[in-house]
Amino acid sequence: KFDLRLYVLVMGCDPLRIFLHQQGLVRLATVPYVAPTGKNLLKQTMHLTNYAINVKNPDFEENTNPEDVHDGHKRSLQAVMQYLKDSGHNTEELMEEIEAIIIKTLISVQPSLSHVYHSCQPDDTANHMCFEILGFDIMFDHQLKPWLIEVNHAPSFATDSELDSQVKRKVLQDCFTLLNLSPETKKRFKKEVRQQFEKRAMGKKDPKDKKLDRAQRSEGRYEIREELAKQRTEWEENNCGDFRKLYPTPEKEEQYAPHFESALHIWETLTGAQTRKPIASRARRKEEEEAREADEKAKAKAKAAASKEKLDKAKLAKAQAALEPMTVSSTKTNLDDEGGVIGSGDDRGDENDTDSERQDGFSVRSSELPPSCQPAGGSEDRDPAAEDTSTPTTKKKSRPRPDVLVGEVVRVQTNLGWERVVVRRKHSSGRVDIQFEDGELMRQVLPRILKATTAPAPKEDALPPAT
Repeated sequence: KFDLRLYVLVMGCDPLRIFLHQQGLVRLATVPYVAPTGKNLLKQTMHLTNYAINVKNPDFEENTNPEDVHDGHKRSLQAVMQYLKDSGHNTEELMEEIEAIIIKTLISVQPSLSHVYHSCQPDDTANHMCFEILGFDIMFDHQLKPWLIEVNHAPSFATDSELDSQVKRKVLQDCFTLLNLSPETKKRFKKEVRQQFEKRAMGKKDPKDKKLDRAQRSEGRYEIREELAKQRTEWEENNCGDFRKLYPTPEKEEQYAPHFESALHIWETLTGAQTRKPIASRARRKEEEEAREADEKAKAKAKAAASKEKLDKAKLAKAQAALEPMTVSSTKTNLDDEGGVIGSGDDRGDENDTDSERQDGFSVRSSELPPSCQPAGGSEDRDPAAEDTSTPTTKKKSRPRPDVLVGEVVRVQTNLGWERVVVRRKHSSGRVDIQFEDGELMRQVLPRILKATTAPAPKEDALPPAT
């Protein structure tokens, strides 16, 4: 029985920046595997592959040749993968499945990780303040399907053998090169932090920021992030060593977009709060909105052109019908009191038609006149397109949030269900500070409120039962 120890570097959380090192370890159990029974269930060196457990077995063999796939109970990942490839297995497809496991695992915690990160580093625009080397333990079943066993946030970097030294030193060297750490960068960062702190202490703001609204400042920060991410990508492509970027890539961003949306929905449902959308999601959403707007404009333009063409044809047909010569018998012409021609014998049979006077002595029905000659208020004055757009539309109204006052006892939704809290403070943004029965205080949250009461503010150590 054996498992794989893979080293994954996380260099950013919003958006995620994930790298997988090509070096790794394969750890074998020191006792041949037998299906679990009541007699052998307690044999740890048979069922567990942990190095710390198997190294205590007298039968444990240390690796002396990292290139030998059959040497020792700890072996090189590259040697084992080459052995599987020589045995006829598709190792490329196998690694793609392992990479998918790594990406999905980190996506599942991205909303929580991003929330904590931005709470601690609200002014960071480089997404480069922290990093972590994780140890992913992967195990194959009898069909060579990979399964995630656990993720170690602090994998061991002890070097008990030549193989350990070769693999782990390479992981650390490539990691520090990829991070691009330098004393100059540290000094520059400390200087910027000190300047920002001094401005806040003195109540000073950048004059440029006063002229910009919130949306413009947000757009400016987004552009700065994009430029910094571009610079980091260029550095990573030229200095990644044995690390290989798993995420983000254009293909992976599109492929795993539904997983991000599901992770965000689950996190918001459990916490009752809202989190920042990942930068990659915001950029993709912006592109989709721009494409949707362009498509709608093109459709509206085509519809307007078709409507105009149809209307022009109708006008032309009516004008032609109005200008057609009419034969009128002079013996059947009726005169009004002023001697004007008001109609012909051919028109008298239709008493419902409205006649319009013409100077040439011919009577023309209003329905045959071109639109420019129609009488005001006639049926031909109305534009069909205008009638279609004049129909009022009913916009669905969102249900308003309950209004609460400071000191009220309310029920809010948490990951433990509906809990009673006391409203301690209201902010201008609509968010509130709430205190739970156990004394825990949450600041500037926007929880889902079940019901508000008008009871007076209770003591912090004793809350009345919710009504």
